[in-house]
Amino acid sequence: MSCSDVQTIKAGDGSKVQFSFDFPYIFKSEIHVYFWNVTTKEYDEKLTTDSTYPWQITDANPTIVAFTGTAPPAPTAPTDPNEPTVDNVKIRRITKVEDIRALFNPGSAIRSDDLNKNFEQLRYAVQESNCQGIPDDVDAYLKNYYWNKFDSTVYSTETWDSDDDQVATTQAIDARIDSKVDSALTLDIAAADGIVVTDNSPGSGQVTVGIGQGQVDFDRIKAEDVITYAEQNAGSPSAADTNIFTASAAARRFDTLVQTGTPSGSAWQTGKTWLQNDAELTLSVWNGSTWTGIASGGTFINQPKVVYVDASSGADTNDGHRISRPKLTIKAAVEQINNDATFGNGSVVVVAPGTYQEACPIDIQKSNVSIVGTALRSCIIHPTVATENSVMFRVNSGSFLQNLTFTGMKAGSGTGNTYDATLPSVQGWNIAFYPNATIIKSPYIQNCTNFSDSEIDNSNINVISPGGGAAGDVDSAPTGGGMLVDGNAVASTSPLRSIVCDSYTHVGLNGPGLLVTNNGYTQCTSSYAFFNKYHIKCLNGGQANLAASTTDFGNEALVADGKSTAAIFTSNVDGAAVDGAPTFNINAPAAAASWHGTATRPQGNMLVTVNSITYPVLSSVARTDTEGGAGWTVTISRPNSNNKSINDGLNGVVADNLAVEFFLRSQISSSGHTMEYVGSGTDYRALPENGGVPDDTKQVVESNGGKIWTATTDQNGKFKVGDFFTVDQRTGVCTIPQGSFSFPTLIENLDTNNFSIGNSASNDHVDVTDDIDMNTHKIINVVNPASAQDAATKAYVDAGDTTNAGNITTNATNIATNVTNIATNTTNIATNVTNIAARLPLAGGTMTGAIVFNAGQTIAGYTPRTSATGSSNLSVGTTAQRDGSPAAGMIRYNSTLGQFEGYGSAWGAIGGGATGGGSDTWAVEHDNTITQSYTISTGKNVVSAGPLTVNSGATVTVPSGSNWVIV
Repeated sequence: MSCSDVQTIKAGDGSKVQFSFDFPYIFKSEIHVYFWNVTTKEYDEKLTTDSTYPWQITDANPTIVAFTGTAPPAPTAPTDPNEPTVDNVKIRRITKVEDIRALFNPGSAIRSDDLNKNFEQLRYAVQESNCQGIPDDVDAYLKNYYWNKFDSTVYSTETWDSDDDQVATTQAIDARIDSKVDSALTLDIAAADGIVVTDNSPGSGQVTVGIGQGQVDFDRIKAEDVITYAEQNAGSPSAADTNIFTASAAARRFDTLVQTGTPSGSAWQTGKTWLQNDAELTLSVWNGSTWTGIASGGTFINQPKVVYVDASSGADTNDGHRISRPKLTIKAAVEQINNDATFGNGSVVVVAPGTYQEACPIDIQKSNVSIVGTALRSCIIHPTVATENSVMFRVNSGSFLQNLTFTGMKAGSGTGNTYDATLPSVQGWNIAFYPNATIIKSPYIQNCTNFSDSEIDNSNINVISPGGGAAGDVDSAPTGGGMLVDGNAVASTSPLRSIVCDSYTHVGLNGPGLLVTNNGYTQCTSSYAFFNKYHIKCLNGGQANLAASTTDFGNEALVADGKSTAAIFTSNVDGAAVDGAPTFNINAPAAAASWHGTATRPQGNMLVTVNSITYPVLSSVARTDTEGGAGWTVTISRPNSNNKSINDGLNGVVADNLAVEFFLRSQISSSGHTMEYVGSGTDYRALPENGGVPDDTKQVVESNGGKIWTATTDQNGKFKVGDFFTVDQRTGVCTIPQGSFSFPTLIENLDTNNFSIGNSASNDHVDVTDDIDMNTHKIINVVNPASAQDAATKAYVDAGDTTNAGNITTNATNIATNVTNIATNTTNIATNVTNIAARLPLAGGTMTGAIVFNAGQTIAGYTPRTSATGSSNLSVGTTAQRDGSPAAGMIRYNSTLGQFEGYGSAWGAIGGGATGGGSDTWAVEHDNTITQSYTISTGKNVVSAGPLTVNSGATVTVPSGSNWVIV
């Protein structure tokens, strides 16, 4: 082994202060520095504290000796003739072996790292022992310059001179030794005890000495130098360099016992090992009194589907399959999984606590890959400066990220982003789809945090006490976003376009939280957002479902805009529909090439465009279209602006065969959403104690047909359901906008709170559009009436009676005066009683004269007429006002349909014969849609004009002997 493994020798020049070396060492104190002494021909050691040449080794430059005082001089010229110049600076390692680096105590764990350190210490010491004695350079120097080649030299050609003043050459010594050895071998060696000596050439010293095969017995070794099995068991004598073990004693002392049962006895050497050769493969050590297990599970074989990552002790050259040899970066772990054709799918990356700077994106190409941190706030991931505007993780089918903090993603400035025009054109994200992935199981983000701030410095991040991006920032440029769910990013054949989240928190000062676009979908529980540009936005048909979520501060909370950029499926109208109709029929839809769904049924999360007008879809019912295809009856929504319970239906007539397009609606459903100071700002100035003022209009932002279904509670306890119901807990007021509520039946007293019940546009009034059934309850707190149609209270009526008492007194004279008239007329009244009784008996009898009614007077249950030769006044009402329980024979005029109708087994038009212009009677009009089942009378024929549509559930029965002709 060369001395270059432990030392290096270099020349000074009077100015050079740094001298490098390339051999390893353990401690800096084991490095020694020497200067060549030209006088003594030795190297003198220079301590680090030398008064002239102090030196040091720094952590920044661990393989450089740096002189901090005077630079080493150039080598001194030699004084002896022909003596060469010697390099004068020697750097040497002397490893300390007084104390072993790792000491193993009974019962302690044996770690590979500790063993490696001990072996390293011993290896260094062995290297140094091979370079002891006179250094090579000094030895060569003495041989070349301190041997008198002339006066004091005996050469091989000369007679040997035994004189202390003579030095022999090596060849002379060699010849002298040969002569002496030859003589000794020939004359002095004798064979014994199995040793054989053969004199090959007498007198020449050529002898052969050997041990005959099988000639030496074990008993030739002294008994006291042998440790037997019994002595090993007894523990005496102790092992030493002066004795040896027998085979059985050595096995007893050193061999590892391999058996499933516990070894019997107690005469075991402390440190003896036993491998329990069963499924557990437990390794135990005898501690002097009992067997102590120190390891189990074999040799901790690789876990091929687990990759450990440790920012403190890892190396990307490791495979990471054992916790003792983790990788350094998450990206390296994921790339290894991507390249593993056998175990890649379903692998788990276990992230140890630490701060990980990763070159983004980290692309997950295998399915069901999990990246799990050991603690949310201790596993920090941030990008390199060069990749901070990209995507940190691009996830695939079944990807699972848990217990991680994402930070440091950035964005550019301005607007014009291709996904969301309100964002900067350059926008970083923590999570997005891996391009062209096929998603059969939604990626899942659980218990993670997105922390984004434009001030974060990825070149010098400090998560404990950050220099940028600390709490309390009062400025906020655009920054990285939490998650992008782009439905266009995955493969066109992908059955899913969704990412789901649980407890994914977004602290993004002026950065977007969640963006769902291009028919993407996300479902989030416990989603929290602080200071974001927006919490969640759905664009271009993106849809989201949130539960138990909170938006704190920021610019906007929930944003829904527009619909999918292209129709997901198309159809055409199957039969014209009238203006105001809530439904219309379509033929079997045809799916667009971009539609990823497996069905083309119109659904409530869609919009439909017909006749250039877009409506929300409420529902659809399957039907067979006129072409025999799988058509649908589509119900749309167009709430009446004054009474939302009324569906105004189609805005205009829809012609047959008109094109129909269906779109996914950009929408958000969020139940139990808390809104705190939304709209107050995107940095810490948004806090109320810093002057932040919320803007309620920023809680729910809908545009271009986008819709948000939500129930919210804000920082003041105001509870809202959509835009039609509000409870202000501070004032105790419940607000329902006009047209959003009707009272078909009351279940308790109606308190009008000192307002009138009337028809008013003010929200302080209740707009009654139907009868109010008090259901045995009362109307209370009514104000005094101001007009003839106002309701009056009992107190008002009672007060009126008191007021009118004077009028009664005043009229007393008139009453008294009239008493005479009454008395006078008594005879007439008595006389007329006889006549009345004769004409209109109180009970029984027969009326003999006519009864004349004044205008507006009727007899309940009877229909009035205008005159004996005039007309009867039939009941007039809308379709909705028909009798609830009609009976056969009823007849009325339907003002909705503009026709007379009667009831047999169902309401139907009463024919008035043919009609036409003026007195013409050439046309008979009837409906073209059959909505109710009907049976033609036996022996009767029916003629109808086609085409006719028989709705689903309706049946026309033609009995035997009858005919139904459609012309």
